Amino acid sequence: MIKRIDLDLHTIRESLTRRTERYLSDAQIFGEDTITLKFITRQLGTISYQQGLAEQQQAQAMVRHNPSTIVLLVCEHSPAVITLGRYGNPQSVITPPHILKHQQIEVINTTRGGDATAHFKGQLVVYPILSLKQLHLGVKSFVRAMELSMITTLRHFEIPTLILDNLPGIWHQQGTKYLKLASLGFAVQRGLTSHGIALNISRDISMFDHIKPCGIHSSTTYGVSSVMASLPADSPWHHAPELTAEINSRLLTQLKHHLT
Repeated sequence: MIKRIDLDLHTIRESLTRRTERYLSDAQIFGEDTITLKFITRQLGTISYQQGLAEQQQAQAMVRHNPSTIVLLVCEHSPAVITLGRYGNPQSVITPPHILKHQQIEVINTTRGGDATAHFKGQLVVYPILSLKQLHLGVKSFVRAMELSMITTLRHFEIPTLILDNLPGIWHQQGTKYLKLASLGFAVQRGLTSHGIALNISRDISMFDHIKPCGIHSSTTYGVSSVMASLPADSPWHHAPELTAEINSRLLTQLKHHLT
C-alpha cells in the first residue's frame, strides 16, 4: 500500500521556526552570543564522482575548523556512475558487471544511506556540508529541510511533488504512477554531514535502466522521471537552455532559506 506524506509547507515552516526560536531562547538563557552562519557555495561544474568525494572531504575539514560555516557543493557527474548506500543491496544493480564494464560504468560503494542510485551529466547534485550540532538540527529535521527546498523549487516550475512513506526522494504523480525526480542520501559522521541530493533535469535518464532505484523495480506503480519530462505542456521552460541554471539558483536560495 502506498502511503503519501502530504507536506503542508506552512506547518513545516512553523516547525522549523519553532526549532530556531528554541535555539535562540537557549542561547539567551546561557548567555551565548548569537551565531552568524557563513555560507560558501562552490560551483564545481562537471566533475568525476571521486573528485566530488575529495571536495566533500576538504569541505568537512573547513567546517570542522569553523562549525558556523555551511558549504554547498554544486556539480554534475561525468563519467556516469552507479552508487550503493552503506547498506544497499548489490542486487539492486540489475545490469551484469561485464556489460557495465564494457560501457565503462563504475559501481561505487559509499557511506551514505539509501540503496542504489545513478549520477550522470544532466543531473544536478548538491552536497551540503555542515554541522548539525551548530545548527541545532536533528537528522530528521535536516532531511525535511532538504526535501522542502526541492519541493518549493519545483513548485516554481509548476511541477507538483510529494513524499512517499519509506521511499526516500521527491516524487511526481502522473495518473496512478509515482515517478521519482530526485534522490536523497546522506552520511553523518561526528555531527558533520556529507553526500546530498540529486535532481534529474535532463530527459535522458537511461542510467536508471541499470538499477532498481530505492531497491524498487520500475513498474506500473513506480518509475523514474526528470524535471524536463514533468513540466506542464505549455511551460516556457521546455526548450530553455537556462533551465538548469535557473533550477540551480532557485534551489540554492531555498537551501539557504530552510537551513537558517
